[in-house]
Amino acid sequence: MDNALIQVKGSKHAVLFPPTDALNLYLNGDKSEVLDIENPDFDRFPRFKNVSWHECCLLPGDVLHIPGKYPLSKYIGDLDTSGSLD
Repeated sequence: MDNALIQVKGSKHAVLFPPTDALNLYLNGDKSEVLDIENPDFDRFPRFKNVSWHECCLLPGDVLHIPGKYPLSKYIGDLDTSGSLD
C-alpha cells in the first residue's frame, strides 16, 4: 500500500530504497539488519555496497509519496524540532 509522509513542522532527512535492492538490504521482515546506513559494516553486510537510495530533506508543507512496492524507508532523523504525519 502506498503511503505519504507529510512534514508539518521543522525538517526531516528521509531515505527510500527501491524494490530492486531488497536482497541487498538484509531485510528481517520490514526492517533492515543494517542499522547504520551512513556507516555500514561491509564485513558483516557486503551486499549493502550495491544499494542505491533516494534521499531528501522534508520541510514544512512537503509531502513525500512512498510507493507501496518500496521495501524500506528510513527517517534518519529530525534536522531540528520536527512534526510529521503519515
